[in-house]
Amino acid sequence: MSDFHNYDPGKVIFNFGLLPMPISGYAEGTFIKVRRKEDGWKSKGGADGETTRIQNRNRQGEIEIVLKQGSQSNAMLSVIANLDEQLGNQVAPASVMDMSGQDPKTAAATLHAWLRKIPDGTFAGEDEETRTWIFDTGSLDIFIGGN
Repeated sequence: MSDFHNYDPGKVIFNFGLLPMPISGYAEGTFIKVRRKEDGWKSKGGADGETTRIQNRNRQGEIEIVLKQGSQSNAMLSVIANLDEQLGNQVAPASVMDMSGQDPKTAAATLHAWLRKIPDGTFAGEDEETRTWIFDTGSLDIFIGGN
């Protein structure tokens, strides 16, 4: 095993449905998060100290992307969110994949994702603000690789 690894944030790819162009204009710092909404297991202890482990079959998740205020992708995502509010038809597959480094790579995928809401519009006098878009998902498969 090598003690040297490469990570290129430009090779972290987010896909949602059949977007007419790729998402771009990510903010500095953490720009994508994938997570499950609930723990996979919980446990209950009894009065005598015996423990039962209970599996939670809920695999719902969320994918959060953070864009710069000036990113043109904000407009495209706004159209999708507004269409979904009006028509209820903007549920699509989504995935996140880190294409840098060696296998196995970090990846997350779902067949059913939708925008939770349009993000807050904040404005600053000196700095560019960010826009945080959260996609809720049905069952979200996540694999955290070594990169």
